[in-house]
Amino acid sequence: MRIPKYCLHKATGQGYARLRGRCVYFGPHGAEESRKRYEAAIAELLTTPEGTAPAKAPSPASVREGVEGYLIEMKGEWGDGERGIRHLVRLRHALDVVVAKFGPMPLARFGVAQLEAVRREMVRRDWSRKHVNENVNVVRRCWKWLTLRGHVPAGVLERIQALEHLKAGRSPARESQRHEPPDADVLARVLMRLDRTNPVVAAMVRVQLASGARTGELVAMSTDRIDTTGPVWIYRPLQHKNLHRGKGRAVVLPPEAVAAIRGVVLARDGDGRLIASADAIFDPRRAVELRPRLTAHAVGWRARGGNSRPAGSRYSSVTYAQAVARACKAEGVPPFRPYSLRHACITRWAETLGVERARVLAGHATARMTSHYVHTDAASLAALLVPPPKAG
Repeated sequence: MRIPKYCLHKATGQGYARLRGRCVYFGPHGAEESRKRYEAAIAELLTTPEGTAPAKAPSPASVREGVEGYLIEMKGEWGDGERGIRHLVRLRHALDVVVAKFGPMPLARFGVAQLEAVRREMVRRDWSRKHVNENVNVVRRCWKWLTLRGHVPAGVLERIQALEHLKAGRSPARESQRHEPPDADVLARVLMRLDRTNPVVAAMVRVQLASGARTGELVAMSTDRIDTTGPVWIYRPLQHKNLHRGKGRAVVLPPEAVAAIRGVVLARDGDGRLIASADAIFDPRRAVELRPRLTAHAVGWRARGGNSRPAGSRYSSVTYAQAVARACKAEGVPPFRPYSLRHACITRWAETLGVERARVLAGHATARMTSHYVHTDAASLAALLVPPPKAG
């Protein structure tokens, strides 16, 4: 029988071995405790017959090992795609604070006092109150995972969950500013520039503003997921935020969005209808084709080293936001996040169609969630209170 090797898992820094088709992790690579766990697992492997269940990973002894085990599990659950990578980055952002302060501590000793110390450290790093509360919830979810697997003593999770959130005006954490949608003048100037420099991103802005699509839904939009039989198209994303909850998602594409999509999609049949394809509609390579030459560089300059990185097959949420930010900077206007276009769209729906219909179009489960997206200001409401002038 071949003895499995003790290896380094580069992503987490842990030692591991593949035992009967299953990766078993032993803690920090090279550490004495990690080596002892590996040797014990090999001894168990040699004394158990073939066909029996593989050796179970030893329970994490320290906070660091518990956190790394959770991150490994989440990586396997979310995968290596864009959403999975972004989710893992968010988890590490919070849990790295825990490891930095209490990594060597025995896992069984971590409790409410330690969580409060972690929260104070987040405040010291100048995180906003809302951001601190969100990341404390990440720590709670990690400890819930550890509790369900018997790595944390009973009762610890209940005490951790009982810790109240930081409240506005009652905590030392700073308050974050709400991101307001761009006003009409700023949006018009940015769109004019994008029409000249990047028509594909200009189309993305128009589609998001008209449809209220989430950014992840927008960048993944493909013609094979769109029902084009009516004047108002319906886009049903393959992946969306609430898919794991068993909920569907339908994004309504009004005529303004339809016109923007038609402007960047070339593949059509003899009747002028879009040909169904799984490729992303908003393709950076198409943006390069449509972009007029604004410099005197010779053809092939980019390939010879002016910009050696080729365009990808689709925008990501990050590259889309970067393109919008560059246009804002070039126009000298305050930058805005593309997601605020969804807020602007939902605000328009709430004012014209009512909150309940806006909720359905936005894909929200409750009207309370929709209310967070509505940005109606006091000035516009005050104008409605002014009586109309009398005739004559």
